[in-house]
This record gives sequence, C-alpha cells and structure tokens, in this order.
Amino acid sequence: MSKVVPSPTPRHPERVIDYPMIDAGRTRRERNAEIIDLNLEAEAIRARYQPEIDAIKLSRRTQVATLKERHHDDVLREDAALQAREAERELGREMLKQQIDTWKKSQRDTSDRQTAPASRLGTDWTAKEEPARERMPEQRTTGVHRQPDEDDGRFPAADPPHGTPRPR
Repeated sequence: MSKVVPSPTPRHPERVIDYPMIDAGRTRRERNAEIIDLNLEAEAIRARYQPEIDAIKLSRRTQVATLKERHHDDVLREDAALQAREAERELGREMLKQQIDTWKKSQRDTSDRQTAPASRLGTDWTAKEEPARERMPEQRTTGVHRQPDEDDGRFPAADPPHGTPRPR
C-alpha cells in the first residue's frame, strides 16, 4: 500500500493527487502486474480479430480506390465534354465570322457596282445623270438658305407647353 498522503502539488496548489485511491490499495508491483495482464489480454483479442480487421481495412481501401477511379473517370468525361463544347463554340464563332465576312464582301461589291464608272461595269450609259435638285426660291436668288418664318406654314410653330395637344 502507498504511504504517500494526498498533498497539493507545488505548481498547482489546488490540485491534490490521491495515490492510494489511484492504486486501489495495491502495491506498485501488483499494479504493474495488472497492467501487464491487461496488455496480454488486449494482444490476444487483437490476434483473434486481426484477420477480420485486416479484411475490413482491405475492403475499405478497395472501396476508396474504386471511388477514386470513378471520380477520375468522371473528371475525364467532364473535361472531354467541356472541350467538345468549347470546340463547338469556336466552330460557331468561325462560322459567324465567315458569314459576317461574306456579308461585308457582298456589301462592298454592291457599293462598288453602284459607284463604279459605266466603262468598268461593261455597260454603256447613254442617259444623262439625274438633274440636280431644284433649289427653293430663296436659295436661287441669294445662294444661301433662309429659315422660313414660323407663320409661313412650312415649319411647325414652337412646341406648345407641356401637356397641350399639338395642332394637326
């Protein structure tokens, strides 16, 4: 039996270690023998169940490896699908660019035909060009365009106040 009486420790004066209670009235040699017996019993249990434990561990490792492989395959499929979508987008962009280029070329060709001289188009234009637009009487006399008066009737009067209907 331990002869140590419970006493506070120097670092923790409020803490009291009761060794007689811990040892349960046994000597140090008896307590060590009990610990050795417990370790031997644990080893016997481990030896009895170790094959099952190993089988469970192997099964878990196999399951984890299978899950990792499936995940890897899923990631590869997703990457392939993403690349396919990106390739389709790029093809669509190229097709759109070609359509735009074709449209621009047709617009340039139409514009070139409209502005090209008759000799370049292979057509003999014997008719004269359109006559110049006739000027308003004010322009004929002065050569400068004059704004007509508001009461002239050719331009509407100033905007009426907000909410007032405009005369037609």
